[in-house]
Amino acid sequence: NLTVATNGTKGVVSWKTDVPSTTHIQYGVGSFTEVVQDDPNNLVENHSIQTNQLESEKRYILKVISANQTDRAEFDTNFTTPDITAPEKIKDFRATGGDTFIILRLNQSTSTDFKAYIIYRNSQNIANITIRTITTFTDSGLNPATLYTYHNSALDNPGKEGEKANTTATTTIPDTEAPEI
Repeated sequence: NLTVATNGTKGVVSWKTDVPSTTHIQYGVGSFTEVVQDDPNNLVENHSIQTNQLESEKRYILKVISANQTDRAEFDTNFTTPDITAPEKIKDFRATGGDTFIILRLNQSTSTDFKAYIIYRNSQNIANITIRTITTFTDSGLNPATLYTYHNSALDNPGKEGEKANTTATTTIPDTEAPEI
């Protein structure tokens, strides 16, 4: 009946014992580096203790210890903290205009849990690109001689969107061909 609830930086470890006993945990990444202990004179059956300074996306080992005057019980387990870090901002986002299209170029995401690039035109999502190595996108079917603004961001697997890249703006080329009669 042990539970560990984390939000990425803090957690609460809870468990029950059949007799009143102490509340004590040890935890860490790879080895026990943190110790949290409630008042050793406070003997309870429903235990709950907070962990501090957890890191995002780390696997922690955990030892739960409860003792009273005659017995001591230990339980070893582990838990993994959730990803709370959004992908980093995409750098070097640029656009080149054609008559009815604009080509967008961006640097490849370095996020380890990349899910998609999100492309925005005039603040509206127009594309989600799910292949990390695709760093060029052509926005077509546009009006000639029109200003369009773009920005993009990266999305990670848990669904967190990174900071939007600097806005880039470009104008499609005017239609200069004379109509045919």
